[in-house]
Amino acid sequence: MSLLSRPVRILIASLLFLPGTLHAAEVLNLRTHVSSTRMIIEYDLAGTGREKESAVDVLVEIKGRKYSPNMLSLSGDFGRSIALGSHRKIIWNHSHDFPEGLDSVFTCRVNSIPDNMVTDEGQTPADGFRLGYFAINRQTVVETRTQLMWARHANIPVKPMRYPDAQKLVDTFNRERYAGYNDWRIPTREDFDELLFFGKKAGWGSGLGHFIADYLATCGFVNVQSGNYWTSTPADAATNRLFVANTWNGVIRPLEQSNYYHLWPVRSAQ
Repeated sequence: MSLLSRPVRILIASLLFLPGTLHAAEVLNLRTHVSSTRMIIEYDLAGTGREKESAVDVLVEIKGRKYSPNMLSLSGDFGRSIALGSHRKIIWNHSHDFPEGLDSVFTCRVNSIPDNMVTDEGQTPADGFRLGYFAINRQTVVETRTQLMWARHANIPVKPMRYPDAQKLVDTFNRERYAGYNDWRIPTREDFDELLFFGKKAGWGSGLGHFIADYLATCGFVNVQSGNYWTSTPADAATNRLFVANTWNGVIRPLEQSNYYHLWPVRSAQ
């Protein structure tokens, strides 16, 4: 049943810290806009002291089950270090999480909290879903040995792109706070070395159905492409080449910036 086939009633409220706590920011004037594919939550974040920012948490409850941000397809103004001001925005692509649609009353709460209370996705993956050293969340995967957080979807742009376009897209991710973060970047050569190392050590990287991309799919990533991914590491100062990571065999080599390769954003989870 689709979302719009039946009226959906949303109970939405802000949860505020009690007077006397050190955290004084408040979530005010919550409002929502719902379509068949997404819900936009707008709010104002106000302070009563000298604070200039606050962490913001989101909790959705549907039929008695509670969903934290790392269990949903969210982007926008939640997580750590949200600047105070009006018209803060959270976008929930609910059709990704509930393709069958939402046809019942559900509650959405937005809460101002201290930064140190934001969920650590490396320690608390969505639904406790963990494969070896990989903590799997709705939109991210944390490699717990390196504490690198990768976009779970390894082909967000859908098609290969030139390096300047990859840089612009990462800027967009940060501006829109993809998965609640604004410090995404193009991986370095060293980032990819660490991601690919354990697959190569286990014997992946040769033969049909045994590529490094196939290994990464077993770790919880989705849409890993068998091909070349950009790194941000220059080959040398005198050329226009960057190191590029190959997910067939795990080889990292310098190639021209003018070529078209895949983008896979990463950030530090620490």
